[in-house]
Amino acid sequence: MRLAVEAGFLSMKNPRIKLTILLCLFLLIIPLTVSAAEDDWEYRGDAVLYLGGTYSVRGCIIEVIDFDKENDMVRLELKKDGELLDRPILNASCDEYIYGKDVKINIYNTTDDPLSINPTHWPNPRVHMEFYIWKKPTLSLDVIIDRITYKPPDSDIYVTVEIKNNGEAELKNVDLYIDPDGLSVTYGELTYHLGSITVDGSESIDLKLKVPGLLFNSLFNISANASGIDTEYAAYTASDSETLNVLPLCDLKINKRTMNTSMDRDVQVSIEVVNTGIVDLNITFEDTVPPDFELRQPFVPPNIKIEQKKLIWNASLAPREEKSYRYYMEPLRPGVFSITPATAEWNIQGINYTVSSNAPVMAVDGAYLILNRTAFPAQVKCGESVTVSLSVVNIGNKAASVTINDVLPDGTSLVSGNTTLQTTLDANQTAAIEYVIRMEASGNITFPHSEIELVSKDYSRLWLSDIINIEVSPGEPAVTFTPVPQPTALPDKPGQELPKFEIALTASLLIIAYLVRRHG
Repeated sequence: MRLAVEAGFLSMKNPRIKLTILLCLFLLIIPLTVSAAEDDWEYRGDAVLYLGGTYSVRGCIIEVIDFDKENDMVRLELKKDGELLDRPILNASCDEYIYGKDVKINIYNTTDDPLSINPTHWPNPRVHMEFYIWKKPTLSLDVIIDRITYKPPDSDIYVTVEIKNNGEAELKNVDLYIDPDGLSVTYGELTYHLGSITVDGSESIDLKLKVPGLLFNSLFNISANASGIDTEYAAYTASDSETLNVLPLCDLKINKRTMNTSMDRDVQVSIEVVNTGIVDLNITFEDTVPPDFELRQPFVPPNIKIEQKKLIWNASLAPREEKSYRYYMEPLRPGVFSITPATAEWNIQGINYTVSSNAPVMAVDGAYLILNRTAFPAQVKCGESVTVSLSVVNIGNKAASVTINDVLPDGTSLVSGNTTLQTTLDANQTAAIEYVIRMEASGNITFPHSEIELVSKDYSRLWLSDIINIEVSPGEPAVTFTPVPQPTALPDKPGQELPKFEIALTASLLIIAYLVRRHG
């Protein structure tokens, strides 16, 4: 508390002023033994209030409603949530007021404002006030469950109870009680003594409850209650709850079975189901044929609907009733495969249930040949050559014998090499041939499929590469040389002479041309 004492005021004749100053001095010399009580109050601010001025602290509204100028007194009004709590009359210069364990007000004077010594003696009275709140703990409780709806075969309900102290003082002798509403506890306790919780401290309690098997849908309210006291033995309580829904016991076990096989045998798929719940189930089943298998549709039961590679059917099962379903599929290649699980779906009281089977693993024995054929270059001119390469590899786990005869396209001729590959391939073995052909016609030349003969066709599969296309452009046109005819000397005939006039004319013309060029 800030107080101004000046010698001039002690000599004043007004006894109320002297009494006020003595009171303030008394407040300054209070024994230190009461300092512990001061620690229970927390400073929240100060203000200078005129007539009609207000200040809010911890939900309380403090208002100056009147001044008694003759007696240097001030009247305050305390309200909370619109309800009048008190109208105390205090000394306007130096005084203290406490309302229960909520609010404390100190009226003080200060040398920073000489008017605070006798505030009511001035034309516009005002009062200096400090505001404090009683340090209280704040107990809060929060019940948390992992979800609100449980459906068998769910087995556990996880519950967390969080207890916090968000106040300004320590909370002592804290006790917690959890009510599971009749559900069995498989982990944790229902009663806890937490001792003390410090300011801003918290505790978290974990609990695990068992999902019951019920014939009808039921609601359960999981609640918690906590209590504690402060340093003045004031009691504090908190509670919270969560409601969860447990659906009737309905469960289905579904098992999918296959067996190892070979490429020459179909695969039998068996699906066995049993209703392990206590209510009737109307179920929709769905299964999928894996990518490397083909459904043998003639052996599919008539009640099963086929949609591309999906099989869909409906069934009703009473409690403990068992049923089985079978169909067949053909393997398209050897290898080890993880078969997709079958699923079952049903609905009870608007809630959808889904159960999946296991995903069996099976092996398929056999040979699997991959034939790859290439040609280079892909663009040539008529008359040029193309090299064709043919290779075959067995990626299966069994041996296979194969004869491949490559057929030449029209407009081509073999230059070198062999167009027939005959071999027996063990697992992971490769064989290859290469030959050269001449392109004798222009245009887009397409190679026909090879002629292939597989030994043990039922035990083997063959994959062919794409068809080869070669672009053949016309070649350069052929150059034809036409001979120039040479003059032929006429044979001499008796009685026939050369024409003398023509000879003389030709000679004259040659002489004239020579002279013109020379003198020209």
